[in-house]
Amino acid sequence: MSDCMTQEDAMNMDNKQAIQILKPMQDMMVDMHGCPISDAYFALGKAIDALRKIPSAERTGRWTHVYDENAPLFFKNQWVCSACGKSNTYGMSDFCPDCGARMDNAGKYER
Repeated sequence: MSDCMTQEDAMNMDNKQAIQILKPMQDMMVDMHGCPISDAYFALGKAIDALRKIPSAERTGRWTHVYDENAPLFFKNQWVCSACGKSNTYGMSDFCPDCGARMDNAGKYER
């Protein structure tokens, strides 16, 4: 049995598996000082970011509003994903940019 990925395996992989394959490739495209050595480095970074943003059918969550009066002005209003616990200041999108969970309450303001 071969350890190589077949074309069928590639067609059936999910976003998380694709990121696991692409991220090490991106990390190898640096010189001895850790500086990117090609445009492919940035292209792979964009691909990884795009895959993270594709909603995941198997994960759902809800945005929870958190207000931190001690935070700097731009960071006072945070939206926390119930699926992964990460927060953002961009508002309530249809999915979490960190874990890809589809949000049940996207665009609906709740406290």
